[in-house]
Amino acid sequence: MTNFIDSLFDKLRFKLTLMKRGANFTQEVIDHVQKISFNHNKIIRWVDGCPQYSVYSPPIFGKAHAYQEAKKAVDAMQGRHHPTMFNIAITELCNNDCYYCSFKAHSKEKKVMNTGQIINTIHQAQDLGVSTILITGGEPLLNNDVGKIIQNIDKSRSISLMFTNGWFLKEKIGMLKKSGLDSVAVSINYADAENHDKSKKKKGTFDRAISGIKAALHEGLTVAFACCLDREAVESNELKKIMKLAKKLGVHEVIVFNYVPYQEKKDGCVKDLSNTGWLDQHIKMTEYYNNIPEYPAIHAYTHLNSHKGLGCSGGTIFLYVTPYGDLHPCDFNPYTVGNVLESPLYALWDKLIEVEHFRKSSFNGCKMKDKAYREFLKKEGILDPVENIKQPEEKKKEKKISHKDTKALSKKEKIDISKKAKARKK
Repeated sequence: MTNFIDSLFDKLRFKLTLMKRGANFTQEVIDHVQKISFNHNKIIRWVDGCPQYSVYSPPIFGKAHAYQEAKKAVDAMQGRHHPTMFNIAITELCNNDCYYCSFKAHSKEKKVMNTGQIINTIHQAQDLGVSTILITGGEPLLNNDVGKIIQNIDKSRSISLMFTNGWFLKEKIGMLKKSGLDSVAVSINYADAENHDKSKKKKGTFDRAISGIKAALHEGLTVAFACCLDREAVESNELKKIMKLAKKLGVHEVIVFNYVPYQEKKDGCVKDLSNTGWLDQHIKMTEYYNNIPEYPAIHAYTHLNSHKGLGCSGGTIFLYVTPYGDLHPCDFNPYTVGNVLESPLYALWDKLIEVEHFRKSSFNGCKMKDKAYREFLKKEGILDPVENIKQPEEKKKEKKISHKDTKALSKKEKIDISKKAKARKK
């Protein structure tokens, strides 16, 4: 009888403890998860009464978050994993020409998917378990059906995030809001117009991007900077200037990418292949701003892809589909297992996770910077040795040749330059 009473008392005490400590415990668990994932646990915004920690993740306790957690439970029962983030390029067109662009290596003379096929692919991704849909390009706002595509995302299962250079954002923000877009990440590589426009190779891009950001904030979207910083930009303190600008505008989050080597043969960005030294310094710089409440949250891929974060999750919780339907682990990764127009997405996913490199996330940083993975791609005949790839500095020198300079060139050299210029236009 005493044991029975003690048992009842223990259960009652547990319920009282749950009432007293349960809320704090839940918050602490969520804070730890966000800290590991994004290197911060700042609430960047409240959406329909729910806290959001990043444009990459659904607001906690919202519908998409519930779907995400339900799929995790099903994964545990199935003894497998499914993707949670899905990046789909809805156009190959772009009005900028950034040399670090991930899409350049995927660009092909191939028919792009139509709107119906894009929507069908998104629905397949949601069925697979995706709770965050990333809409990219090219420049996604050059797809005239972008509103229709966003409208057809099941909002009870996924949030939507668009990456854009911002050129068309101000004029189309009303349509995007009406269509149900949740968040927008606008490319800002420098805090001043001159340097930013140079990185985009189009004058006026900075001013148009800032106008678009202000319009998106006015419409009530969650807004982030998407910054691509190389070692030189980090060491020259460009991040400080960018954070100051983000704070001034009231941006919710700053996403920082570092350069990733292009994946295709005869192409060009091999900066920052080493994942040591300055990258650790980079992580510490982001931690500094994340500890100051007045600044927006900062999420750096150097942390995310490291052992401190989730590790490189391309092909494990992240997938990318080109405008032509080819499925890749991510937009910087050339490896593919097929096309969504030829095979169901779930079948391609099954095929992908059979490959050793995609059975779990990698703590060696970005796979495209990992020596072992690059060797795997070389054996597959996908990647040239890095020393055979043209450096971006060489491209810059080539483009600096003016009409006056050509007077001192030979006839053959003039012809070569003319051919390269025509090829770039094509």
